[in-house]
Amino acid sequence: MVDSRFEKKFRLLSAKDFSELKVDSFSFKKPSLIIYYKKNPFNQSRIGLSVPKKLGKAHDRNRLKRLIREFFRQSDYKFLCTDILFVVSWNRSIIGESQDFKEQALLKNIDEFFVYLQRQIDRQGHQANKQPDKSE
Repeated sequence: MVDSRFEKKFRLLSAKDFSELKVDSFSFKKPSLIIYYKKNPFNQSRIGLSVPKKLGKAHDRNRLKRLIREFFRQSDYKFLCTDILFVVSWNRSIIGESQDFKEQALLKNIDEFFVYLQRQIDRQGHQANKQPDKSE
């Protein structure tokens, strides 16, 4: 049987981790969420989730967190060496929409973020490779 747990090593757990991530981090904003991210010294990415009570009842908020965790767990983005904080917040443009529409928008925005992040990392690696060799 395949172990499909979301392991603790992939989680931001302490209040200190959350507060450190918000300082000197980059952000990615979309109508359904704000994402803060920063490079970390580990060999894997870690995620934190913040879903405020104003977004609905506990079962709705828990479902959103499950969707985000499952997306991350099944993705190839676990090894980008980045700490990521997902803050879910409905923009006025989608607040009146159905829960299903909001969930689809959330997953689409998360996918866009990871594509963006992968491009940023590839670009940084490409720039590091282009620097001239000063030993000559």
